[in-house]
Amino acid sequence: MYYITDVYCVDPPGLVDGTVHGLESRDPLTGMFPYGTLMSYACLNGRRFEDGHAAKRVRCVLNGVWNETQFTCERTRALLPLSLRRGVNIAMSVSVCLLVCPLAYFRNCTTKL
Repeated sequence: MYYITDVYCVDPPGLVDGTVHGLESRDPLTGMFPYGTLMSYACLNGRRFEDGHAAKRVRCVLNGVWNETQFTCERTRALLPLSLRRGVNIAMSVSVCLLVCPLAYFRNCTTKL
């Protein structure tokens, strides 16, 4: 069996407004990340990557680089106007929409875009 043991990547790309998981995969002797290492990225606070996903994974590939290095978490647009059948739109701002259902209709109160 053939194993690739001498290919490493330097630190993975950082991420603003998100988290990076997999940093514990760093080789303690070299301080770098071995070939095949996967890093998981997640956007926070309702943000998304350019492709619309909230999470992604990057891999240390055979030539010693990460397979993707340029990505950012972007603000998402709210789907407005939002109406609520049998409910009341109490407050709406740039990032928060508060909808309230009367108790009598709680089980049948649905959102409708």
